[in-house]
Amino acid sequence: APWCGHCKKLDPIWSEIARTSKDQGWAARGVVIAKMDATENGCSEEVTGYPKMVMYPAVKADKKFRQKADYSGAREYEPLVDFILGAAKSLDGAELGIDKKKGGRSMVDRELAKKGKAKEGKGTEL
Repeated sequence: APWCGHCKKLDPIWSEIARTSKDQGWAARGVVIAKMDATENGCSEEVTGYPKMVMYPAVKADKKFRQKADYSGAREYEPLVDFILGAAKSLDGAELGIDKKKGGRSMVDRELAKKGKAKEGKGTEL
């Protein structure tokens, strides 16, 4: 919704995800990043709050709503991309081009850090 402060805050992040999708060639693998204003467009989805983010699988229409995945995580770039990479079966095995010199971490590294198991900068002693 254009009047929603949360949606406005998410807009540059969503644009960055769309650029990532284009740069990584996700469309060729069947993943389309789109946004829709549910206040202006008809929608079969129940919207009880804004923004609402849903991953719809590329399946027949009668299965779409049964197989959808609602996003309820942080409204930040990395968690959203991790959700997309995890939910889109056509992106299985895909990983972002991570520039570790710029502080980028892979999805696995981020997940380990979340679980408190990351040991960045520490070597294994024998």
